[in-house]
Amino acid sequence: MRSRLASLSIIMGLLLLAGFGLVLGWSWLRWYQVGLPSSWMAVCMVLLSWSEVKTPPNQDTCLEGTKRPAQSLGITEELPPFIREIQPEEMWLYKFHRVTRDHVPTTLMFSVACFTPMIVILLFTILQRTEKGDLKEASLAVTLTLVLNGVFTNAIKLVVGRPRPDFFYRCFPDGQMNLEMQCSGDPDTVMEGRKSFPSGHSSFAFAGLGFTALYVGGKLRCFNKGGQGRAWRLCVFLTPLLLASLIALSRTCDFKHHWQDVLVGSLLGLAFAWLCYRQHYPPLHDQDSHRPLRHRETLPAAQERKLANSNYLLPL
Repeated sequence: MRSRLASLSIIMGLLLLAGFGLVLGWSWLRWYQVGLPSSWMAVCMVLLSWSEVKTPPNQDTCLEGTKRPAQSLGITEELPPFIREIQPEEMWLYKFHRVTRDHVPTTLMFSVACFTPMIVILLFTILQRTEKGDLKEASLAVTLTLVLNGVFTNAIKLVVGRPRPDFFYRCFPDGQMNLEMQCSGDPDTVMEGRKSFPSGHSSFAFAGLGFTALYVGGKLRCFNKGGQGRAWRLCVFLTPLLLASLIALSRTCDFKHHWQDVLVGSLLGLAFAWLCYRQHYPPLHDQDSHRPLRHRETLPAAQERKLANSNYLLPL
């Protein structure tokens, strides 16, 4: 009996995976006609901006001396940050012990930030809650959000070079600081310890989940006359923001970032989510907030040509 149940569960799992693969394949076919090159370019740029993807510190010895797979995807990972001088009297800010197991690992954070908006967009498309062309507009908007957020976050990290709260034990693993302030730890670990500001977890979480909240709020019309007064819609809108806040705050619990890093990173990701969303969709309080800007009612082409002609006057 147990073997049959196990076989049935495996079959159901394979069917679910196949169904999800069909949905993704269908969406890629749609993109092939309406914007696949742009989407692929955006995804590739996101991969190039992954500066925080790194191998866990306690990795097996068989992997020592090999290049980390994520580094081959990230150009900015190879760039050294600004070496900010640390005074001995301020070293207490960076003396938190290292946490080897994060509450929200980097891989999980990227998966949530990247796949959650795409799954929500596909879900609304499958449920026929969107118009024709909305899949293209939403996909381009969310990929642009992640691209811009990754580029700006990593650029600021390299320019600022602020040490992480656990930088002391990255620099001096034995806890013994020398007078010359010369780090004795692993060079890659020390370099990664100088990329505290802003928080990449916070910015990516609020970029992906912040866009998800804006997209859901627009589709459910939470802030216009058609949807106000229904508490469940507001709760659905706030759920991605709550999840992003928990991911961001976890970085202070892991002693990977200062609270200023988390705050600025969160605002940065949310700003890019709003900017890119507004490039493709109207404000949330608009009566047609659920419709992309490109597919709203416009003047006929002939009338537009007449308006463009300076010799043409509109009838009063």
